[in-house]
Amino acid sequence: MTTNDQQVARALEKALDEVTEQPDSPEARARTVAALQAAMTNVAATPPAGRGAGRWALAAGLALLGAAGLWWQAQPRGVARVVASSGTLKVGHRLADAAVVESGQAAMTLELPRGVKLQLQAETSIQLRDEGARVVVRRGEVAAEVTSLDAPFFLESGDTQVSTRGARLKVKAGAGCDGRAEVQVSEGAASVNGEKLAAGEAWPRCAAVVADEPPAPPAPELTGVQPERTTVPPERSRGTPERTRILILQKDQDRLARQNELYQQAVTLQRAGDVSGAVKKLEAVLADPGSPMAETALAQKMKWLSAKDRPAAQEAAREYLQRFPMGFGRADAETLVLEPK
Repeated sequence: MTTNDQQVARALEKALDEVTEQPDSPEARARTVAALQAAMTNVAATPPAGRGAGRWALAAGLALLGAAGLWWQAQPRGVARVVASSGTLKVGHRLADAAVVESGQAAMTLELPRGVKLQLQAETSIQLRDEGARVVVRRGEVAAEVTSLDAPFFLESGDTQVSTRGARLKVKAGAGCDGRAEVQVSEGAASVNGEKLAAGEAWPRCAAVVADEPPAPPAPELTGVQPERTTVPPERSRGTPERTRILILQKDQDRLARQNELYQQAVTLQRAGDVSGAVKKLEAVLADPGSPMAETALAQKMKWLSAKDRPAAQEAAREYLQRFPMGFGRADAETLVLEPK
């Protein structure tokens, strides 16, 4: 091999090393392109020492391009990009599908495919799914900006699923009044577990509103003559329709508080690994025939039992489909019921 051929070979080897050892990032891609350009320039500028050397240089250049193409295809394709950050991840960093993102003690903004933007508050954890079409909020608070999509974008947190084709909204894991995620829509519209939310609405709607006491009538003006005092019998005061309505609402609120407490106890037991104890707490919620949390409790019951007692989970699924045929857990219930025994 001639001296010129050796110089070409060394240039190609150096470029090939740079190509194969680069991690996937915008800066790495730019360096790779520069290395390829420099190597090809050296190949073109080096006078061949004969027809054999020229053919070798051409073949080596083609091999280098082929190796670069293989490297490029082997790199994980980013489904999200950091566009603003004051934390550990730098602006421009790309994230692959299934990546878990931790914001740490600072906020972070991600750009996903189709123009979706997510702002992660401090101490927030998410996971990217389905090539960026679905995001799981594991902890903390996420604000999403979604504009005019052909297919819906999904945000999930626990058993709460949010879908939208265009909205500004926030999802706070575990912040709802029933222990599930809290969803607030500020613009556009979204669907939460099959329930439609418009701008200005929030979910879940489980907080009872207690009516205020009716305002007292204005005091009579003093004219020198004291007005005749009238006394309402206590039994009449207690029996007014307004007072009765307030007592009913207060009773409903107390009932909901008890249901929330039982549900939270169930979640705590399940997280500690006591599935049997958690299911018993859910059954205490379901013992109230008119419980506002019955659907959530029954959906969680079949979900938790599915990993421990499939027949019991199937029975819970059949009960769910009977009571809530169009509920948010319908798909999971149908899957369990259709399983072979």
